[in-house]
Amino acid sequence: MPPRISVFPKCWFDELTEGRRSFVAWIRDAARLGGEGVEHYDGFFRSLADADVDPIARALEETGQVTSMICFSPDFTHPDAEERRRQVDRQKAAIDLTVRLGARHCRTLSGQRYPGLTRQEGIARTLDGIRRSLEYAERRGVVLCMENHYKDGRWRHPEFAQPEDVFLEIVEQIDSPSFGVQYDPSNAVVGGYDPVGFLEKVRHRVVTMHASDRYLAPGATMEDLREADGAAGYAAVLRHGETGTGMNDYDAIFRLRDSPVRRISESQACAVLWSVRRWSMTYAPPAPVPAVAVPTAPPVQSARPIVEKSVRLTSLDAFRGATMLFMASEILRIPAIVRYYPDSGVARFLANTLDHREWVGCAPWDLIQPAFMFMVGVALPFSLASRRARGQRFPRMFAHSVYRAFLLIALGIFLRSQNHPQTYFTFEDVLTQIGLGYVALFLLAWTSPRVQWAAAAAILVAYWAAFALYPLPAPGFDTTTVGVPANWPHHLSGFAQHWDKNTNFAAAADQWFLNLFPREKPFVYNGGGYLTLNFVPSLATMIFGLLAGGLLKSDHAGMDKVRQLAIWGVLGLAIGAALHALGVCPIVKRIWTPSWTLFSTGWVLLFLAGWYYVVDLRGYRRWTFPLLVVGMNSIAMYVLVHVGSDYTMQSFRIHLGSALFNAAGPAFRPVFLGAATLLVFWTILWWMYRRRLFVRI
Repeated sequence: MPPRISVFPKCWFDELTEGRRSFVAWIRDAARLGGEGVEHYDGFFRSLADADVDPIARALEETGQVTSMICFSPDFTHPDAEERRRQVDRQKAAIDLTVRLGARHCRTLSGQRYPGLTRQEGIARTLDGIRRSLEYAERRGVVLCMENHYKDGRWRHPEFAQPEDVFLEIVEQIDSPSFGVQYDPSNAVVGGYDPVGFLEKVRHRVVTMHASDRYLAPGATMEDLREADGAAGYAAVLRHGETGTGMNDYDAIFRLRDSPVRRISESQACAVLWSVRRWSMTYAPPAPVPAVAVPTAPPVQSARPIVEKSVRLTSLDAFRGATMLFMASEILRIPAIVRYYPDSGVARFLANTLDHREWVGCAPWDLIQPAFMFMVGVALPFSLASRRARGQRFPRMFAHSVYRAFLLIALGIFLRSQNHPQTYFTFEDVLTQIGLGYVALFLLAWTSPRVQWAAAAAILVAYWAAFALYPLPAPGFDTTTVGVPANWPHHLSGFAQHWDKNTNFAAAADQWFLNLFPREKPFVYNGGGYLTLNFVPSLATMIFGLLAGGLLKSDHAGMDKVRQLAIWGVLGLAIGAALHALGVCPIVKRIWTPSWTLFSTGWVLLFLAGWYYVVDLRGYRRWTFPLLVVGMNSIAMYVLVHVGSDYTMQSFRIHLGSALFNAAGPAFRPVFLGAATLLVFWTILWWMYRRRLFVRI
């Protein structure tokens, strides 16, 4: 049967894996290229849930294209046994995706060449991972194709089985009709061995093939190429060439398969996939398809260090989504139920759980803001890695951080100004708090973890000292002048008075600072005790998130990351509680005391450890889809809740009346009305998710 050609968007790999280009749009563009199929990389899919796979399948069906192969990169050599088990589960999921899209071939690899990994151990781990995956592939009618690979773009280390002898030793020990070789001659060149000689050894096992060509940069030698170990991506001495005119002898390669040489300019094609049944060719769409033009001799990919590739954490998106839904549930007004059932223990529990502490202490509701701010820090190392991978430099990224900080502050003020006759300048909203500290956080992200720890400690100690040294109000001071009744049951005494409501250091700072802005009337106090200077200790919260993000982005074993996060969490809880119990500093969320910073961070670290273990290590992702819809559009949800709640509820009253929501009595009317409103908001975000519309600042 003559070979057939299918396309793969290698030239737009980064844009697709990072979500900057729509894969559905690419599928539709690919139909105009004259190919007969499409090869996919699993990273092009936001997830393997039906909501993310179905649009691809529909686009393929509507354009009359077929799927030739799923390109997948398992990391079977990972040091952590739990992670290796997860990699098998990921390979099985890729096999399911292969079947779902009507293909028969799914790529597999060995894994990364981790420092200290012996040849014997690496081969054993690879064989174990492939054999366990093969059992599943055989049942599903899928052929696993092991590629003589160079390095996946998301890996930190080169492919373990890149050396020819290692690859051959692995392949020779696997005897299954559901296993074959995915041959790439350019990878053989980069690996330092002869592509033709290698093909002679594996030709009886080859089922698919990638074909591209390379040539040496001016002045470079083969010795220079051999010295490149792949630690920073493709060797800088290599350039893209025209297939059949570069370092590969395609005449000899194709003679082995009784096939003619096909010459394809790299300005139009990046790779070819060949099998007994089909060819696959990777194109960058030519004009008139709207696209970024690919030059004949594009810049060397290794100029952008692949070690900086960003891998989005599903657990972080899910955790953020859960936090935002918890926050949004305020429109259900559940704590108000206690007014109708004052003797109910359940009602009192819900009221205490779903409302802020009046002053000292911690309720679950109090943890929403620190969790959200902490996750800003966690996400930053991944964001910077993604921007560096796209070639952005520090000046541009710094300018973006300033721009983002300004927008967050402005958006927070805008939302707080609702129902005011003029702009209401206040800075205690979570968005303004993030904005006030974001530039400093960005700059700290470029420093070492030691500097980040030192910065967080210095912030907390200095902020504690500012409160501790600020003079207490004079005896007999009338606290009602700052909005606090004299008989208020939450007044602090002794040394802790330095952190009492509206008579502390930061409250005095607000009486000066906020009156610099035009106001309806002079600012005297904040009714809830919230302060502008909360952004200083909450910056420490974001720094702790930055440290956690650095840990999650590192190449430590998965369970080591979980243990480290848990240890940090327990220490945060212990130190924060000890400072409170010893009278050094009370735990007060409303003014973000240093003890609160540590205590709340401890809880969030434990939550993050749990989410990361369940979702990213164990791979239990399907149930997180409703949370991902919100977590990937958290700003949109925040704005909808603050701007659209009253309008949506009023619309329900107008069009559906009150009887439906009063079915369980007046106590539960706000609950049902709020739940219906939340469902509307989630549906809007789901619509945006399906269309890859994400509000980002």
